[in-house]
Formats: sequence, C-alpha cells, structure tokens
Amino acid sequence: MQLVEARQAAGLTQAQLARRFGVSQSQVATVERLGYEAHTLTTLLRYVQALGGNFALEVQIRHIPHLAQSAEVAGRRRLARSPARHAISNPPA
Repeated sequence: MQLVEARQAAGLTQAQLARRFGVSQSQVATVERLGYEAHTLTTLLRYVQALGGNFALEVQIRHIPHLAQSAEVAGRRRLARSPARHAISNPPA
C-alpha cells in the first residue's frame, strides 16, 4: 500500500496527519510524493505511527549486487588501513 492510500484508509487528511506527525502539511505531501526516494526508516516509522494502530511498517531488503560489491571493497580498504590486533592477554600454560 502506498503512503497516500494508507493515509486515506485511516481517514486522515494531510493536515490531520501532519499534526499527529509533528510536521507541516507540505512535509507530509513531500513524503507522500511518488518518486521521492529520500525517506529514512525513522521518517517512515513516524509516518506509520501517526496513522494509528491498524498500520505497520514492513521493510524488505533486496540484494543489490553493485551495492554489495561496493561494501565488500570498502571493507577490504578498512582492513588494509587498520593495524593488525592479535594480542593474547593470557596465553595457555
């Protein structure tokens, strides 16, 4: 369900949701705009909480190959820059 549909199913206007959400009506409109991709999980969670008890936020993370590869490369760079730490405080007797 899209955000606008969820709000309408809750019987709320943008202005009513904005008051519950603690933002302006124009900010609600921005969050609801199709194609808007700057949502944070916190924003989405607050939006859903403002809708009321019959709604829940479900997040599904898909494997995106180019992002996974970038994360792997970044991890290798961090390992290459960090000093090895192999200290044993109490070696076996």
